[in-house]
Amino acid sequence: MWAFVVTSLVASLLNGMVPGYTGQAFDKVLGGADDPRVELIRISIVLMVIVIARAVFDIAARYAIEVAAKRLERDARQELFTSLLGKSQTFHNRQKVDDLMARATNDVRQLNFMMSPGVDLILDSMTALFIPLIFIAIIDTRLLLVPVVFVVLFFIALWEYMRRLSPVSERMRSQFGVVNADLNEAVRGIEVIKATGQEAQEKRKFYRHARL
Repeated sequence: MWAFVVTSLVASLLNGMVPGYTGQAFDKVLGGADDPRVELIRISIVLMVIVIARAVFDIAARYAIEVAAKRLERDARQELFTSLLGKSQTFHNRQKVDDLMARATNDVRQLNFMMSPGVDLILDSMTALFIPLIFIAIIDTRLLLVPVVFVVLFFIALWEYMRRLSPVSERMRSQFGVVNADLNEAVRGIEVIKATGQEAQEKRKFYRHARL
């Protein structure tokens, strides 16, 4: 995980350096340097090195977070299965097998998505938001007024959005487990459903749960 954080920060820092060197190239040409061609070659070489290094660190960051996500999913599933094996027969008799299957497969899979692309996008977005502010402050602190106001308003809007989305997302995941469990039961008991003529009822039940 630390490898992902470090490589992602380095990639964002290198990305923030590109506009600065591009501006220097314009300054050398427009400022009437003694030999602008030499200066442009030097800046071009520096930019090429920065872009290549940024690509390397970016690939390393994506690889690191993917490995961390896979390991988290693997360890969580192993811990869940170990816990289920340690439960008594009475506990398992009280549970819906298909609901446990849904939790052990789809819900554990969500831990992988939480890391990649979840944590990946969050950290990448935050670094892409704050690192440019550092370079802006280096140029002139007075230029920070508009970006800082934007960041404050952005976080207020993001907090309000997440506050509204969170309960909906939790209910959706819970309902997905119900739908998955009922569907698995219907597939396993398809012979009974056919024999008793309950196809229409099962369809209505599935559509009702899916709409929820």
